[in-house]
Amino acid sequence: MKLLVILIITVTSISHIFGQISADNLLKNSIQYHDSHGALMHHDVTLHLNEKIPNGTDRKSAIAFNISKDSYTNTRISKGAEIKSNLIKGKSTISVDGRSEYIFKNRITIEEMLQYKFHILIDGNDWCTSLPWVLFHNCVAFMPETTYESIFTIDLIPWKHYVPIRSDFMDIEEKIKYMIDNDNLAKEISYNSTLYMKQFTNKVLMDKIKLETIKRYCKNIKN
Repeated sequence: MKLLVILIITVTSISHIFGQISADNLLKNSIQYHDSHGALMHHDVTLHLNEKIPNGTDRKSAIAFNISKDSYTNTRISKGAEIKSNLIKGKSTISVDGRSEYIFKNRITIEEMLQYKFHILIDGNDWCTSLPWVLFHNCVAFMPETTYESIFTIDLIPWKHYVPIRSDFMDIEEKIKYMIDNDNLAKEISYNSTLYMKQFTNKVLMDKIKLETIKRYCKNIKN
């Protein structure tokens, strides 16, 4: 019970903090707290991570960064392939097994992205966090089967809330053309997905979900 109270207080305190501080200042404060002498500003640092996944394959990755050179690299093994993501002085690239390098343009805002009718949602190191606002804002989502479960994805139904696509994206052009030619279906999917997401705007419901999540976490830790 004490642990539950502590967690609730912590979550409440964190929410209060996030509401009072900008993202930039939060990052600066975090860096100052963990690196008060500025040692990381002048060194190459590499973190090696090995994530244990229940009933799945372990995920290994290496994160290297050099703040003074504005350089960040994330190298991970996924399904036997080495995927390397780089962000160097604002320029993003990605390569698979050292081949097929792609260069990404500068990021755009959510408001700019919402000008587009169709969105492709893909899992990353975790579930696709852009999913809630895409589904909520009258867009049509194209998604492969997700490998992660969240409260937002557990009841999603293909062809009702989103357009299913293959995980290798070989059918993406075909599916996009099909939705362009079937605009009434696209409007229906968009309507259904927005209606589906509206349930999560219920603050009472979301508070209950958060509380039950904390209870389950405490129970698992205790066991």
